[in-house]
Amino acid sequence: MFSKNARFAFALLTALVTYGSSAFAIKFTYNEYDWQAVAGKPFAIDLNTLVTEVDRTQPIVWSADSLPRWAKLDARNGVLSGTPDGSEPTGTEIFSVLAVQGDKGDEAKVYLSVESPADLQGPHPVWLGNAITLEGCVGQPVTSHDLQMHVMLSEPGIGLPIPTIAISTVNKPDWIVEVHKDGGSLFLTGVPPTAGDFLFQARACVKTSCNDIPVEIKVAATCGR
Repeated sequence: MFSKNARFAFALLTALVTYGSSAFAIKFTYNEYDWQAVAGKPFAIDLNTLVTEVDRTQPIVWSADSLPRWAKLDARNGVLSGTPDGSEPTGTEIFSVLAVQGDKGDEAKVYLSVESPADLQGPHPVWLGNAITLEGCVGQPVTSHDLQMHVMLSEPGIGLPIPTIAISTVNKPDWIVEVHKDGGSLFLTGVPPTAGDFLFQARACVKTSCNDIPVEIKVAATCGR
Protein backbone atom coordinates (compact mmCIF):
# COMPACT_ATOMS: atom_id res chain seq x y z
CA MET A 1 0.00 0.00 0.00
CA PHE A 2 1.50 3.31 -1.12
CA SER A 3 1.13 6.47 0.97
CA LYS A 4 -0.90 9.38 -0.33
CA ASN A 5 2.28 11.35 -1.08
CA ALA A 6 3.69 8.41 -3.00
CA ARG A 7 0.51 8.07 -5.07
CA PHE A 8 0.58 11.82 -5.78
CA ALA A 9 4.22 11.63 -6.94
CA PHE A 10 3.51 8.56 -9.07
CA ALA A 11 0.58 10.30 -10.78
CA LEU A 12 2.74 13.32 -11.55
CA LEU A 13 5.52 11.15 -12.94
CA THR A 14 3.12 9.14 -15.09
CA ALA A 15 1.56 12.28 -16.58
CA LEU A 16 4.98 13.85 -17.18
CA VAL A 17 6.33 10.79 -18.99
CA THR A 18 3.15 10.42 -21.05
CA TYR A 19 2.35 14.03 -21.93
CA GLY A 20 5.43 16.12 -21.11
CA SER A 21 5.71 19.26 -18.99
CA SER A 22 3.13 22.05 -18.89
CA ALA A 23 3.55 25.84 -18.75
CA PHE A 24 0.36 26.07 -16.68
CA ALA A 25 -0.11 25.16 -13.01
CA ILE A 26 -3.49 23.47 -12.73
CA LYS A 27 -5.20 23.95 -9.37
CA PHE A 28 -8.54 23.43 -7.68
CA THR A 29 -10.60 26.52 -6.93
CA TYR A 30 -10.90 25.42 -3.27
CA ASN A 31 -8.89 23.08 -1.04
CA GLU A 32 -12.02 21.40 0.33
CA TYR A 33 -15.52 20.65 -0.98
CA ASP A 34 -18.78 19.67 0.72
CA TRP A 35 -21.11 17.57 -1.45
CA GLN A 36 -24.39 15.82 -0.72
CA ALA A 37 -25.92 12.71 -2.27
CA VAL A 38 -29.21 10.92 -1.64
CA ALA A 39 -29.40 7.14 -1.26
CA GLY A 40 -31.02 5.50 -4.26
CA LYS A 41 -30.56 8.53 -6.52
CA PRO A 42 -27.78 8.99 -9.13
CA PHE A 43 -24.99 11.37 -8.15
CA ALA A 44 -22.52 12.94 -10.59
CA ILE A 45 -20.15 15.89 -10.69
CA ASP A 46 -17.79 17.11 -13.42
CA LEU A 47 -14.43 17.80 -11.78
CA ASN A 48 -13.38 19.90 -14.78
CA THR A 49 -15.62 22.66 -13.44
CA LEU A 50 -13.57 22.82 -10.23
CA VAL A 51 -10.10 23.60 -11.63
CA THR A 52 -8.37 26.68 -13.04
CA GLU A 53 -5.05 27.40 -14.78
CA VAL A 54 -5.78 24.62 -17.26
CA ASP A 55 -3.52 23.97 -20.26
CA ARG A 56 -6.01 23.34 -23.07
CA THR A 57 -3.34 21.63 -25.18
CA GLN A 58 -2.90 18.74 -22.71
CA PRO A 59 -5.35 16.29 -21.14
CA ILE A 60 -6.00 16.23 -17.41
CA VAL A 61 -5.32 12.95 -15.63
CA TRP A 62 -7.78 12.43 -12.76
CA SER A 63 -7.48 10.11 -9.78
CA ALA A 64 -8.98 9.73 -6.30
CA ASP A 65 -7.98 8.31 -2.95
CA SER A 66 -10.43 6.34 -0.74
CA LEU A 67 -13.57 6.81 -2.85
CA PRO A 68 -16.86 5.51 -1.41
CA ARG A 69 -17.44 1.95 -2.62
CA TRP A 70 -20.47 3.01 -4.71
CA ALA A 71 -18.63 5.84 -6.53
CA LYS A 72 -16.33 5.69 -9.54
CA LEU A 73 -14.13 8.28 -11.24
CA ASP A 74 -13.53 8.36 -14.99
CA ALA A 75 -9.80 9.18 -15.15
CA ARG A 76 -10.13 10.48 -18.71
CA ASN A 77 -13.15 12.81 -18.60
CA GLY A 78 -13.06 13.75 -14.91
CA VAL A 79 -16.64 12.77 -14.06
CA LEU A 80 -17.21 11.30 -10.61
CA SER A 81 -20.49 9.41 -10.43
CA GLY A 82 -22.46 6.62 -8.80
CA THR A 83 -25.61 5.79 -6.91
CA PRO A 84 -25.46 5.17 -3.15
CA ASP A 85 -27.61 2.09 -2.60
CA GLY A 86 -28.56 2.85 0.99
CA SER A 87 -27.26 -0.51 2.28
CA GLU A 88 -24.95 1.28 4.71
CA PRO A 89 -25.87 3.95 7.29
CA THR A 90 -25.89 7.46 5.91
CA GLY A 91 -23.06 9.75 6.93
CA THR A 92 -20.01 11.61 5.67
CA GLU A 93 -17.34 10.03 3.48
CA ILE A 94 -13.93 11.74 3.27
CA PHE A 95 -11.67 11.28 0.25
CA SER A 96 -9.28 13.20 -2.00
CA VAL A 97 -9.35 13.98 -5.72
CA LEU A 98 -6.21 14.69 -7.73
CA ALA A 99 -5.83 16.56 -11.03
CA VAL A 100 -2.53 16.23 -12.93
CA GLN A 101 -1.51 17.97 -16.14
CA GLY A 102 2.03 17.46 -17.40
CA ASP A 103 4.38 18.02 -14.45
CA LYS A 104 1.82 20.07 -12.47
CA GLY A 105 -0.90 18.82 -10.19
CA ASP A 106 -3.20 19.72 -7.33
CA GLU A 107 -5.27 17.88 -4.74
CA ALA A 108 -8.53 18.69 -2.93
CA LYS A 109 -10.30 17.04 0.01
CA VAL A 110 -13.97 16.12 -0.36
CA TYR A 111 -16.58 15.66 2.36
CA LEU A 112 -19.47 13.74 0.76
CA SER A 113 -22.56 13.25 2.92
CA VAL A 114 -25.23 10.71 1.98
CA GLU A 115 -28.82 11.19 3.13
CA SER A 116 -31.61 8.65 2.91
CA PRO A 117 -34.95 9.72 1.34
CA ALA A 118 -36.67 8.94 4.64
CA ASP A 119 -34.25 11.24 6.47
CA LEU A 120 -35.21 14.12 4.21
CA GLN A 121 -38.91 13.70 5.07
CA GLY A 122 -38.72 13.86 8.85
CA PRO A 123 -36.55 14.62 11.89
CA HIS A 124 -33.17 12.92 11.67
CA PRO A 125 -29.78 13.39 13.34
CA VAL A 126 -27.42 15.92 11.79
CA TRP A 127 -23.78 16.14 12.86
CA LEU A 128 -22.28 19.60 13.34
CA GLY A 129 -19.14 19.70 11.20
CA ASN A 130 -17.50 17.13 8.97
CA ALA A 131 -15.42 15.20 11.51
CA ILE A 132 -14.51 14.91 15.20
CA THR A 133 -10.77 15.14 15.87
CA LEU A 134 -8.99 14.34 19.13
CA GLU A 135 -5.31 14.43 20.04
CA GLY A 136 -3.23 12.62 22.61
CA CYS A 137 0.02 10.79 23.30
CA VAL A 138 1.05 7.24 24.12
CA GLY A 139 0.34 6.14 27.69
CA GLN A 140 -1.74 9.19 28.62
CA PRO A 141 -5.58 9.22 28.92
CA VAL A 142 -7.56 10.70 26.04
CA THR A 143 -11.13 11.86 26.71
CA SER A 144 -13.57 13.46 24.31
CA HIS A 145 -16.18 16.10 24.95
CA ASP A 146 -19.78 14.93 25.12
CA LEU A 147 -20.55 13.69 21.59
CA GLN A 148 -24.14 14.76 22.13
CA MET A 149 -22.90 18.35 21.77
CA HIS A 150 -21.87 17.57 18.16
CA VAL A 151 -25.29 16.45 16.90
CA MET A 152 -28.78 17.93 16.56
CA LEU A 153 -32.17 17.14 15.05
CA SER A 154 -32.86 18.27 11.50
CA GLU A 155 -36.20 19.67 12.65
CA PRO A 156 -35.78 20.65 16.31
CA GLY A 157 -38.92 21.39 18.27
CA ILE A 158 -41.33 19.84 15.76
CA GLY A 159 -43.72 17.39 17.34
CA LEU A 160 -44.00 16.04 20.87
CA PRO A 161 -42.38 14.15 22.38
CA ILE A 162 -39.03 15.22 20.96
CA PRO A 163 -37.27 12.17 19.41
CA THR A 164 -34.30 10.78 21.33
CA ILE A 165 -30.91 10.69 19.60
CA ALA A 166 -28.97 7.51 20.42
CA ILE A 167 -25.19 7.82 19.94
CA SER A 168 -22.72 4.95 19.59
CA THR A 169 -19.49 4.10 17.75
CA VAL A 170 -18.55 1.81 14.87
CA ASN A 171 -15.18 0.05 14.49
CA LYS A 172 -13.55 1.93 17.36
CA PRO A 173 -10.09 0.87 18.63
CA ASP A 174 -10.16 -1.67 21.44
CA TRP A 175 -8.55 0.79 23.84
CA ILE A 176 -11.42 3.28 23.49
CA VAL A 177 -14.30 2.89 25.98
CA GLU A 178 -17.79 4.36 25.55
CA VAL A 179 -19.03 6.10 28.70
CA HIS A 180 -22.79 6.65 28.54
CA LYS A 181 -24.47 9.06 30.93
CA ASP A 182 -28.04 10.18 31.61
CA GLY A 183 -29.75 12.20 28.93
CA GLY A 184 -28.03 10.45 26.02
CA SER A 185 -24.55 11.82 26.68
CA LEU A 186 -21.61 9.82 25.36
CA PHE A 187 -17.94 10.35 26.17
CA LEU A 188 -15.03 8.45 24.63
CA THR A 189 -12.03 7.70 26.81
CA GLY A 190 -9.00 5.46 26.87
CA VAL A 191 -5.21 5.21 27.02
CA PRO A 192 -3.56 4.77 23.59
CA PRO A 193 -0.91 2.01 23.63
CA THR A 194 0.76 3.05 20.38
CA ALA A 195 1.26 6.15 18.26
CA GLY A 196 -0.64 6.72 15.01
CA ASP A 197 -3.89 7.99 13.56
CA PHE A 198 -6.96 6.02 14.69
CA LEU A 199 -10.03 6.46 12.48
CA PHE A 200 -13.53 5.15 13.23
CA GLN A 201 -17.15 6.35 13.15
CA ALA A 202 -19.57 7.90 15.61
CA ARG A 203 -23.19 7.00 14.85
CA ALA A 204 -26.30 8.99 15.80
CA CYS A 205 -29.72 7.38 15.35
CA VAL A 206 -33.34 8.47 15.70
CA LYS A 207 -35.31 5.23 15.55
CA THR A 208 -34.08 3.61 12.30
CA SER A 209 -32.62 6.80 10.78
CA CYS A 210 -28.85 6.83 11.40
CA ASN A 211 -26.05 9.20 10.45
CA ASP A 212 -22.29 8.60 10.81
CA ILE A 213 -19.41 11.03 11.24
CA PRO A 214 -15.68 10.21 11.08
CA VAL A 215 -13.75 10.33 14.36
CA GLU A 216 -9.97 10.66 14.17
CA ILE A 217 -7.66 10.37 17.17
CA LYS A 218 -4.11 11.54 16.47
CA VAL A 219 -1.72 9.95 18.95
CA ALA A 220 1.87 11.20 19.27
CA ALA A 221 4.73 9.01 20.50
CA THR A 222 5.64 11.52 23.21
CA CYS A 223 3.76 14.30 24.96
CA GLY A 224 4.81 17.86 24.26
CA ARG A 225 4.76 20.61 26.80
